[in-house]
Amino acid sequence: MYILDTDHMSLLERGGAESERIRNRLRSIPADDVATTIVSYEEQTRGWLARIAQVSAPERQIVQYAKLKRQLQNYCRVAVLDFDERSAQEFAGLQQAKIRIGTRT
Repeated sequence: MYILDTDHMSLLERGGAESERIRNRLRSIPADDVATTIVSYEEQTRGWLARIAQVSAPERQIVQYAKLKRQLQNYCRVAVLDFDERSAQEFAGLQQAKIRIGTRT
């Protein structure tokens, strides 16, 4: 299984050369073998909501809401893995091993 992290999902949304490289690679992989995580969804959603909150004029929020909707549609096209007990244990093990991993805290 191939798991797309937050950076992959962001690059796919932005488009451009890097996005095309990822898309080309994904074309060679069965769709059922590709997933992302609920943590990536939460991280990206938090970012879009912060951008929306920074814009006070409703007419300027239109573009931000459109991007938020596009993000939701992108996540609906791929399997989204849960953050469950096994995930939490794996995460704790990586932290305990002092492996540098990104966290939102």
